[in-house]
Amino acid sequence: MGGCYSAKPTDKENEEAADDFVNPYTHIPSKSYPIQLVKQATDNFSEVHCVGEGACGKVYECMIERVHVAVKRSTSPTSGQIVAFENEIKYLSQMDHVNVIRLLGYAISRDDYILIYEYMSKNSLSTLLSDQRETLDWSSRVDIIKGIANGLNYLHNVATVNLIHRDIKPQNILLDDTMVPKIADFGTVRDVMDNSPADALGTFGYLDPTYLASGRLSSKVDVYSFGVIILEMLTGMKAVDKDKDYLHIAKAVWTKFTGGESMALADHSLLNMVGQDEFQRMLTIGLLCVQETVNKRPSSEELVLMLENSSITLAQPSWPPV
Repeated sequence: MGGCYSAKPTDKENEEAADDFVNPYTHIPSKSYPIQLVKQATDNFSEVHCVGEGACGKVYECMIERVHVAVKRSTSPTSGQIVAFENEIKYLSQMDHVNVIRLLGYAISRDDYILIYEYMSKNSLSTLLSDQRETLDWSSRVDIIKGIANGLNYLHNVATVNLIHRDIKPQNILLDDTMVPKIADFGTVRDVMDNSPADALGTFGYLDPTYLASGRLSSKVDVYSFGVIILEMLTGMKAVDKDKDYLHIAKAVWTKFTGGESMALADHSLLNMVGQDEFQRMLTIGLLCVQETVNKRPSSEELVLMLENSSITLAQPSWPPV
């Protein structure tokens, strides 16, 4: 088989190309690491250091400047991936909250766009729910739910720039050594004050159907996604059941809830761990988040109060938009 191949650039040529590259993000107050430092820390992106891979590239675990970090590397990124990278360094670098992942900085070259985060040893909530759900007792689940609510309230109302995440899902909730949840992946975020047109983004099962239909974006989009996560954590069900004609969890839960069978929804690993009243209250909060009428959904600030103060009377949820 014939073909025409170009010679691979030498290390010297690569270094000269790197020297010619100008970082276009020096105006953003996020720490810029030398690309060579990252290569050295990962043994030139060795598979030995690779701990994950997604649509945007590979993730490596290593030490940089005596700090345990996760390095997300995108090689020859698409225009959409570059926008996501810019969102991360622009917005996440300004975030400072225990329930939001900490971006330590970035590294960039002509071909590599690299984000450097604090390392999360317990991986994602998605992994935990899929592979280790039985190890999660009731109090641990409640603590994770409260932590996510606090993180959302920070993004929506407290941070220097108030943001709508737009892709809240278990894969984007990371957990540290002590199981503290941290909201991650800021590639799709929007400034609350940004009213310019934009396509509806999110993940099937967690994407608010009302937002998808209307295109009207608000922080209640994140609240809907959070509600789906609450229902998953309580029931052990998936957001969408492909074996049941793609039945959405909100509809499945609503049917049992309105039929007076709430406890039948409890994840089997929670049996004898939680009383009916406490479970019913948390289930109600989840259903309030996924209501079809956006204005009826609680704000993230109200959610924090509901979760912290059991004496607050909850409204009765209405039909979810599924």
